Amino acid sequence: MGELTYAADADAIRGRFVPAATSDVRVRIECDGAHWATVPAFPDPGTPGMFEFSCTLAPVSETTRSSVTARAPGGMLLGSNDVRRQPLRNSHGLLASVVYATDHHPFFALPWLTFDGTKITLSGMHLPPEGDPAELELEFGPGVSYDLRYGMRVPAFRTQYWYWPNADLSGFILEIDLAASERTSDPFHFRFLYPAPSRFGGGKRSIDMWLPRDLGSFRGFPTDSSQLTRVQTGSTSASSSMTGYHAFKTLEALFASTGIDPDSGPVVLDWGCGHGRVTCHFIDQWPLAKMYGTDIDAENIAWCNEHLAPERFVVAPLWPPCEFADGTFDGIFGISVVTHLTAEAQRAWLAELARILKPGGTALLTFSADASAAFTSYWRDAAWWSRWQELAFNDEQIDTALAGKISEPEYYRNTLQSTPGFVRECGRHFDVLSIEPAIFGGYQDCAILRKPLAASRLGEQ
Repeated sequence: MGELTYAADADAIRGRFVPAATSDVRVRIECDGAHWATVPAFPDPGTPGMFEFSCTLAPVSETTRSSVTARAPGGMLLGSNDVRRQPLRNSHGLLASVVYATDHHPFFALPWLTFDGTKITLSGMHLPPEGDPAELELEFGPGVSYDLRYGMRVPAFRTQYWYWPNADLSGFILEIDLAASERTSDPFHFRFLYPAPSRFGGGKRSIDMWLPRDLGSFRGFPTDSSQLTRVQTGSTSASSSMTGYHAFKTLEALFASTGIDPDSGPVVLDWGCGHGRVTCHFIDQWPLAKMYGTDIDAENIAWCNEHLAPERFVVAPLWPPCEFADGTFDGIFGISVVTHLTAEAQRAWLAELARILKPGGTALLTFSADASAAFTSYWRDAAWWSRWQELAFNDEQIDTALAGKISEPEYYRNTLQSTPGFVRECGRHFDVLSIEPAIFGGYQDCAILRKPLAASRLGEQ
């Protein structure tokens, strides 16, 4: 038997024990007779040979009594407790159970890479699916030699994802041994797989991840760090390359699904290109395409024209019209642009994108829905959350990332909206082919849109 305690303030079971073996020690937690999660145990630095673990239970909306059991590898009983569980709330009184009920796609991020000549080492985060680290799978194609360590502690995630069970066990390190992989293998593409929550229909969800094959992808980013961070908070040159390349490969797959062929010489616009972290990969990988970029950030546009492609990047006005002619583009993509527009600006720009897109052309636009609202919930109170749930749209928060860079200080917002609401707005000008949830940045959804061939559809409703 080991030591097992219950921390009511965090709705967590904690324990210590001496395992029979010390390699990959994991503890199985059962709640009310059913499996809940399998969590890693870590050496206790204060007691040689002793391991300790912690497991957060699913959030409850009212006081609940549960019987909780912990078992070591091999089924050895570590302890069992009958606990009186209290609803978990953030410091503003918002219930964790309310937020958790809306967020069904665990956040993921892969921002860091090192290479020693034979091995690629990746580090990042992936929230445990439904709170259970054991449910996350990693899949490569045949012949790839790799090692994954998952369930590593990320204390900051316990704060950011306060409502998500075992969020602090989100860290991973993935080591890909190129020398030991078969020559015909593809070590630069893998996917995460996990069961989708039964409360959202169940089934299996997969997330494809791509790595830059060329170390040259890490060249040529602005040396002014503010140009990086106002595009993506916390960015560095290395993370910009990683996230930019992954976004490029995701967009490439989405464009392919709608029939856009890079070998046909399409004309494509990066709407909200920033410093070109995504556009640069299109320029390199789609040599027959004619790429353009536009942004309201004039400094970044000047940098792109100087370093990426002269005269292909233009400063966008805050309000349409822009300088492009009707029906210019075969494809348009906008990553985290709609997410910063008021309802009025959003309507104006959706109409403008429809104008400059060719009939039959594709637009890929990300937007912030339930996953994004949950992502920001640490700072929200119950009244705000109720208002968001009722209105399904919120653009009240001003984003200061472009302070001093644009003429209207209150123009740039942090905007949240429901999926049905955004689909309705897009449907005024486009056919909505599908919505891909939480596919960009781990919490932004993407709308796959097509401009109707019939011009009479434009401006309807």
